[in-house]
Amino acid sequence: NVLDRVETPAMSSGFSYAREKDGASEWETLTCTPAMANSAGFRRIAPPVLSCESGFYTEAFELEICSEPGTTVYYTVDGSVPTADSFLYTGPISIYNRSAEENVYRSSRNVTKDWLNYEPEETPVDKAYILRAVAVDGDGSVSEPATATYFVDMDGYRQSTVISLVADPEDLFGDNGIY
Repeated sequence: NVLDRVETPAMSSGFSYAREKDGASEWETLTCTPAMANSAGFRRIAPPVLSCESGFYTEAFELEICSEPGTTVYYTVDGSVPTADSFLYTGPISIYNRSAEENVYRSSRNVTKDWLNYEPEETPVDKAYILRAVAVDGDGSVSEPATATYFVDMDGYRQSTVISLVADPEDLFGDNGIY
């Protein structure tokens, strides 16, 4: 006989789905508290879960994002950390090879000492598809971002060691950025 049953939402590691307090009827996403009462944990919004992991893909695909009930998902595709002003997730996102798009960062003039005389190269460069997403609850609490890098139709890199470092563009090219 089934005495109790609960459907668990998609979650990232480091979180548990448990009764708000031992014996309570409300369920919450909490920080893990092994061998301790649930009241010892604190409520956190779990980051959204992306349907595909970072990596190489031979063709474009549709990405889905799941989050815990009662949250709204916002996402960005430029490396910036999403906010409630970012794209609202309403359904699958088309992930594709972005290499034909404008060279936004390669066209930045403030990356060289002689920036006034610098003429950026306009030849298209290979580009990964960077997606970052956050979940926001009704109280305005925001999860940590989920981040993924997708290399679509870039077989020439498969045999290479590839590292993807994702940073908010302002942290790179802003007034106090490292460039």
